[in-house]
Amino acid sequence: MNILINFFKRFSDNLSIKISSLIIALTLWLFVVTGSEYVHVVKIPIHLRNLQQGRILANEIPKFAELRMRGTGRQFLNNQLTTAFADMGIMLEMGRIRFYYEFALEPYLKNYPDRLVMPRDFGLELVEIISPDTVKIKLDSYLEKVVPVRPRVTISTDPGYIQVGKTKTIPSEVTISGPSSLISEISESFTAEINFEARKNSVKETMDLSVSNKSLIKLEPAEVELTANIQSIGERRLEGIEVQVRNVPENLKAIVNPTTVSLDLQGGIAFLSGLTGGEIDATIDYATDWLENKRMYSLKIVVPEDVINWSGPNPSEVEVIVIRERISSASTGN
Repeated sequence: MNILINFFKRFSDNLSIKISSLIIALTLWLFVVTGSEYVHVVKIPIHLRNLQQGRILANEIPKFAELRMRGTGRQFLNNQLTTAFADMGIMLEMGRIRFYYEFALEPYLKNYPDRLVMPRDFGLELVEIISPDTVKIKLDSYLEKVVPVRPRVTISTDPGYIQVGKTKTIPSEVTISGPSSLISEISESFTAEINFEARKNSVKETMDLSVSNKSLIKLEPAEVELTANIQSIGERRLEGIEVQVRNVPENLKAIVNPTTVSLDLQGGIAFLSGLTGGEIDATIDYATDWLENKRMYSLKIVVPEDVINWSGPNPSEVEVIVIRERISSASTGN
């Protein structure tokens, strides 16, 4: 125990002097080490400049190049701390290119050293380009057009609930732009694939959009709002549905009794509450259904798509009497 106490006592004696000596030693070591010359690999972006008006890149190219650089440790450390590497770039001059060109980076930068953009006082020397050795450029004419958005979603509802209407996106169309060879082949954009299961509430989600070759194509906007109307299921008896007789000859008149019928409907509660008789067809076709000695006729019923089920009509048949229209003397010219 006494040995341990004596050790800490000796260590704490002149502690400030010992710490100062350690800092000086580390500083000298760091100065010596960072003064030595090193070769490191750095990654810098590749940029295109001076594209001709109306031309656009039609193939994917590497976003970065890996370069082997030589310099002192202090230079590498200083450039890392000041984010100088982020300000570097290889500039590929596009002014004279219309369709296709291959940039061999090693000879390109040797012939045009100013195309390797570096901050002032960067202090590092380019040793070699590791990758890519060649950048292939393919250009095309610029094109934009409007395409519809197709939702790629599957929605299932909880028992007692139903989706009313189709799944929609806002907006329903977007503008795509890019190389004409790609844009001309695209007829639609689409959302990400997603499943909504056992829904009781309506869907309202922001979704990213996609097209083929998305990296070369711009979408505006790049996302849409996806909506789906989910309602609980209910029933309603809808009165006042007008009966119509179609394709009656001009010289005849069809008299219907009663003139309206009712239906028992099943569907989303909010949807049924807003439904009117004018949205349902209750018809007889004179051209195909009329018989001279027949008075009672069944109706052809057509309901909106979002009606799950229906029964009726009430009454199930209506009376139809056909009479000849009177022709006025004015219409005959007498």
